[in-house]
Amino acid sequence: MFIGLQIYKVANNYRKDIIMIIRQASASDILFLCDLYTKFYKHNSSQQPEFCLPAVETGEYPRSVIRGNTGVIFVAEDNNRLCGFIHTEIDNTLPYPSVAQHRFASVVDLYVEPDCRRRGIATELVNSVKTWAKQSGAEYLELSVLKENAEGLEFYRKQRFEIASLTMRCGL
Repeated sequence: MFIGLQIYKVANNYRKDIIMIIRQASASDILFLCDLYTKFYKHNSSQQPEFCLPAVETGEYPRSVIRGNTGVIFVAEDNNRLCGFIHTEIDNTLPYPSVAQHRFASVVDLYVEPDCRRRGIATELVNSVKTWAKQSGAEYLELSVLKENAEGLEFYRKQRFEIASLTMRCGL
């Protein structure tokens, strides 16, 4: 699957055309994804250092997603530079008699390089996932976001995500 689009950036009373390509990640992207994931892990660890570690991605994780059959990673490419990604998985609700059965997609990870933010890249990544999820038979898209991630919370609200449940934690 290939999804290409053009994003226009308007600044200082002139329009500069920027070609942004959103596409499904391939094995040739793994080294670049390792760099982006390492930055993503560092960002998360700065927000919840007691639970998130600034790990270095070795490539095993993105490689398993790319080779798998339940999920996808889309990347944003700007002038041959990967500047963001989104990982999504398809799942089904648990088969409990008290739970209505649904097929859904979960956004596992979303990251855009700081110097590429506020250009519509995350929005286009989410839109690509929405299209893919719908084509895969999903009824809705869900995600978890760290409570400290104010920028992410604001972004997801603008994308019309609503609170469906809350995860609470109690130290022992």
